[in-house]
Amino acid sequence: MLRHCGHQVPRVRALALTLLGPAADPEHLGVLTAAAGDLDADTRQAALVTLGRLDHPAARDALADVLTEPSRSLGDREIAAVMLGRAGDRRAFETLVLLLNHRDAHRNASAAEALARLGDPRTARAAATLATNRLRIAYALAAVRLLGRMRAPESLPALTSTLTWLLDEDRTAYQAAAGCVEELGRLGDARAVPVLTRAAGDPRLRAAAVDSLGRIGGPEVLGTLLEAASDEDPDVRGAAARGLARYEDEPRATAALAESCAPPYPRRIVRALVRSGDPVAAPVLAAVGDGAPSAATRRLAGRFRPDPPRTATP
Repeated sequence: MLRHCGHQVPRVRALALTLLGPAADPEHLGVLTAAAGDLDADTRQAALVTLGRLDHPAARDALADVLTEPSRSLGDREIAAVMLGRAGDRRAFETLVLLLNHRDAHRNASAAEALARLGDPRTARAAATLATNRLRIAYALAAVRLLGRMRAPESLPALTSTLTWLLDEDRTAYQAAAGCVEELGRLGDARAVPVLTRAAGDPRLRAAAVDSLGRIGGPEVLGTLLEAASDEDPDVRGAAARGLARYEDEPRATAALAESCAPPYPRRIVRALVRSGDPVAAPVLAAVGDGAPSAATRRLAGRFRPDPPRTATP
């Protein structure tokens, strides 16, 4: 492989460097560093990736140099920054933040992944700044996703602020709004309930908002889930059912689940009905036991035992 890294055909050089990657050794630093300055873009970038796979300070230094060399292409800098980020080298931070809000969605996503692995304490603040930048909201989805993934103190305020603004003023940035809705659900913080309830009123966001509200749960969410359980949109009904399945001791939730439980009898709903012990679930679970396509679901329905009637205490 080393012999072919200097082949006169650029395509061969790039392929040799790529194949060398898993077997690269610090002894190959000279070859890799030279190839990282090759005139052919594919060869350079293959060498940069292989350098990133080396767990060696000199390899990381070579990648860091790429970030500051004025003649380097954006593609070279992106690869160098991502590989440094994966290695936990904070010299990549500034470049990764610039890439996080780039117009290219693939660059956004790769930068967000590298920042998440980098572990720099400045990341959450930078992501929050980008996610709340109204002039760049069309390119903020990766920053929004990163905030939800990090679960940092900045995450909830930034996501709720951006979603509130989008609902109030900008109905065109659908991807960013949907990202805020989904990440707020993953955060599971009840402080997001008011803005998510508003988002549930937007037909384009309704299914995602109902799903996120179901993830958060709580008494203040139950009414919205019960209403959504009879929605015309099957995606909304499914999201409502997933949320209601978490209310095992709530008779209204059990009644709504029993009404919505239909073939192919989702196991999550069947399990919630079985655990509820509510007699209202008995006819539905009998039908599941007879007609569910899955044997495991039929066995699950067979475990239902209704709670004994409660007598008033004297």
